[in-house]
Amino acid sequence: IELHTANLSGPVAKSLTVACNDPTQPLVTLEIKGTVWWPIEVTPPSVVFNGLSESPSNAVAVVRIVNHLEEPLSLAEPESNHRALAAELKTVQPGREFQLVVKTVPPLGPGNVFGRITLRTSSPTMPILEVPVFAVAPPAVTATPSPLVLPAGPITQELTQAIAIRSRWSSPLKLSEPALSVKGVDVQLEELQPGRSFTVTLKFPEGFEIARGEKVELRVKSNHPQFAVIKVPVVQAPRPGPATPPPRPAAAPQ
Repeated sequence: IELHTANLSGPVAKSLTVACNDPTQPLVTLEIKGTVWWPIEVTPPSVVFNGLSESPSNAVAVVRIVNHLEEPLSLAEPESNHRALAAELKTVQPGREFQLVVKTVPPLGPGNVFGRITLRTSSPTMPILEVPVFAVAPPAVTATPSPLVLPAGPITQELTQAIAIRSRWSSPLKLSEPALSVKGVDVQLEELQPGRSFTVTLKFPEGFEIARGEKVELRVKSNHPQFAVIKVPVVQAPRPGPATPPPRPAAAPQ
């Protein structure tokens, strides 16, 4: 039995079950209890920022650093390996306890940020402390679904589809002039939550079909500087091909 303690700290209780062929006790439960001791305890061991906007105002996390060694501990100023991450060190109890305040630095831009904060210590046991930091920053404006997939054509009856547009922008989002790049489709824009949530409804007429090789997309103008025109591709599932007849059995030799 192995207990991997890399991500554990303090009291630990783990159990496992062993099956055997003893009819009176076919299952045996084993328990492991103990205390994981670190010379320098870092809690939490990593920092995760979820669902950040492009200009986060409260993206701050505090990491507690406690020295369990007999000798006093000193820490150097924290260093970040990513432009979008910063950290500040505060002393709670000299030589014994510290706070590492981790912050995001806007603008983050869309996508994920992976970085780490590094601190050099005076302890030869743990000369370097590293705190991984993960920040998830979705785009300021999203359209769902994208692409919009229609059933195989030609469409047998009028079909209504909806595309949701949501904004995480710090300013109110304004949309206008929704249009599809092909004619014959009714397009309507509705604002559900002012500046935040919208729905674009598309009504495809009976018989609608996207020609082979034709590029179709919904376009909506907005006041966001990075999303001046929101584009959503519209594609159509391929027609089902004709059924392939089963192969004829080979003729028996004469």
